[in-house]
Amino acid sequence: ILLLIIGAAGGWVLGYPGVGVALVSVPYGFWMLFRTRDLARWLIRSQRDVDPPESSGIWGQIFDALYQQKKDFRREVNDLQGIIQRARQSTNAIRDAVVVVDRRGNLEWWNEAGNQLLGFRQQTDQGHSLTNLLRDPRFIGYFEAGEYERPLEIASTRQPGVILQFQITRFGEGERLLVVRDITRLHNLEQMRQDFVANVSHELRTPL
Repeated sequence: ILLLIIGAAGGWVLGYPGVGVALVSVPYGFWMLFRTRDLARWLIRSQRDVDPPESSGIWGQIFDALYQQKKDFRREVNDLQGIIQRARQSTNAIRDAVVVVDRRGNLEWWNEAGNQLLGFRQQTDQGHSLTNLLRDPRFIGYFEAGEYERPLEIASTRQPGVILQFQITRFGEGERLLVVRDITRLHNLEQMRQDFVANVSHELRTPL
């Protein structure tokens, strides 16, 4: 506005106020176009940690504000990535398999125990249907029935003699969290208890 006033005043003194306005407007317009070009180029290259171009006035404020927002955004992304990394490390330390299934029934994520107990492979199984990988009819019926109040206990199809317990919990918008634990020891202890009770009962019924 100040430039327009000066241009109009100078042109009025010379008898051509329109020419005076044009003489200040055209260079200012070209300067704005160059600043806009610099902004566009910097935004395109900003993913490579390029510093903003030097400028003054309103354009300097724009560059500084965008650069600060970029730094804040990158710091927040790094913080979130750190939280995700710690969560993955903590779940990988769990001996139970933790599996996240999306609302379509496809594998979304699992921890290291999922590879060991269920035989999942990160390179090929992600995004595939869970029931295509765990083909036991009892598990498929349990998974598709949607009644998860009680866990399911079945023998492992890939590790003979291993008993697995499946517990499913719903969360989010149709997603499901599957926790699988090896209960072979507990199952064997329960079998020993039942055998002991049966033997004692038999001996008590046997005449001395």
